[in-house]
Amino acid sequence: SLQSFFRRRGIVRTSGFWGIFRGNTEGFGAVMAPHTAQDVHTVREMASSRERLLRRRDAKASGALATAKDITKSLRRSTTVMKASLDTTGMLNDTLAEDASALESVRDGHSDILERLETARRRLVEIQRQEARDRYLLYLSVGAFFLIVVYIWLRRFYII
Repeated sequence: SLQSFFRRRGIVRTSGFWGIFRGNTEGFGAVMAPHTAQDVHTVREMASSRERLLRRRDAKASGALATAKDITKSLRRSTTVMKASLDTTGMLNDTLAEDASALESVRDGHSDILERLETARRRLVEIQRQEARDRYLLYLSVGAFFLIVVYIWLRRFYII
């Protein structure tokens, strides 16, 4: 196990943490003097791997921080665009409401004009029928007049 690995190499456990700190005799853990060259190499290797991990973590953290900042900027831009879009939508909605009321008043005006036109058309048809009746009566009257004139003329000349 990990604890036996450190115990064999002379690393002591302090305050519940098994750790390697080069030259550090205070803090979470302390390293006892290594017994062999291999132990020295292992301790240095573990310390350098820890430093690499910390650098990677810092690099990842700074990369994550940059990514988070980029995301935040992007979200702020998106929020601004959404607000502008919402404002535009609100103005369009108001314009549509105004246009709808204008169209409704125009429609009412057109329906009134259509009713007047229908009334005028009916009156015009009635006038045309009356004119046709009057024309037929006139033709009949003229015809009757000529018949009477012909009858009188024939009677005067004793033909009838």
